[in-house]
Amino acid sequence: MVDSTYVFRNGGFKLFVLSFIPVIFMGLIFNLIPALIAMNMAKNRGLKSVPAFFAGLFASFVSLFFIAMFPKKDMQRVMEDREII
Repeated sequence: MVDSTYVFRNGGFKLFVLSFIPVIFMGLIFNLIPALIAMNMAKNRGLKSVPAFFAGLFASFVSLFFIAMFPKKDMQRVMEDREII
């Protein structure tokens, strides 16, 4: 005979693994997308890409707005040539 406490004890862990672990991975994937976008935007604007990656990872879309405030490198040169800056 199988002890019923053994079945219930392992059932809770299996339920945890089957429900909570995929949620963590999906959250990580959904947070990696803005992080990669922020890193690419920062590189185009001449900013450091590693801090932008972590800002995008933890602050999500708010960091994209802050990075988007800076002009791109080619636009900076155009503005300097026109003596706007």
